[in-house]
Amino acid sequence: SNACEQAQKFVARLLHKGFTKETIWALLAPMKELSPIKITCDFRILLTSYNMEIELPPVQKAVYLLFLKHPNGINFKDMLDYQDELFHIYRKIAIRGVRQKHVETITDLVNPLSNSMNEKCSIIKKRVTALLDDELARHYYISGGKGEIKKINISPQLIIWE
Repeated sequence: SNACEQAQKFVARLLHKGFTKETIWALLAPMKELSPIKITCDFRILLTSYNMEIELPPVQKAVYLLFLKHPNGINFKDMLDYQDELFHIYRKIAIRGVRQKHVETITDLVNPLSNSMNEKCSIIKKRVTALLDDELARHYYISGGKGEIKKINISPQLIIWE
């Protein structure tokens, strides 16, 4: 079996012995520096240094890419200004084409009175924190206080578009 499988088995044993995910990450301290985020031409989101992919459903992925394109952040109350751009991104990644319900989903996302954008961001956060410990993860999900600018806290220099 390859090195990756051996590592996974080893991590599984440590978890079984009661080590926390955080402790195991601490053992892998060299990974503490931030990985670049690479967006491939088929819109996969890769953390190249960690050899990981952030896998997201298409709508969440469109949201994530929108925020990567706006490193200074976006205020949710201004989301309406980004509706066309969000559509454009979604249209590129929706493999099965854009259906009416997707149009409604995106219209709902940019509606300041809907909670849809918060829900999508919380799914993104869950996916990222499942991969990385909190110390690293907070650089890779969309964050910001209520009513504040929301952004992905990573330097634009670390964002690579293939």
